[in-house]
Amino acid sequence: MTDDVLEKLRQYDILQYNETTYSTLKLIIDRYIAKWNLSNQENVFYTLSGYAFSNYSGIKRYMNGIKEGIIQKETEIQTAKDNKKDIAEQERTLNEIKNLFYEKKEYKLANDALKNLKIL
Repeated sequence: MTDDVLEKLRQYDILQYNETTYSTLKLIIDRYIAKWNLSNQENVFYTLSGYAFSNYSGIKRYMNGIKEGIIQKETEIQTAKDNKKDIAEQERTLNEIKNLFYEKKEYKLANDALKNLKIL
C-alpha cells in the first residue's frame, strides 16, 4: 500500500512537497500493520475523508483571513476618520472589496484587492 502512494507521489512529481507526510504515513503503517483490520474500501474512505477535511480546513482559514483583513481595514478607516483624514476613496474601495467577498464570492479578487488597500 505505501509503495503505491510513493509511486503516485513520484508519478505526479510531488514527492518533494509531501515527504514529511509520506514519512509519517510509513511510520504509522509499519507500526500498526499487524493490527490493521480495515478493508481497502475503508482505507480509501478514511484517506479521502482526511484529504477532504484538510482542504476544508485550509479553505476555512483562507476565508477567515480575508474576513479578519476586512475587519482590520474597517478599524483603520474608522481611526483615520476619527483623526479627520479624508479616506473616502479607501472607504469606497473597501466597500467594493466587501461586495466582491460577500456578494460576488470572488474571494481571490477580494483578497488581492485587500492586500493592496492602503489606509492613510
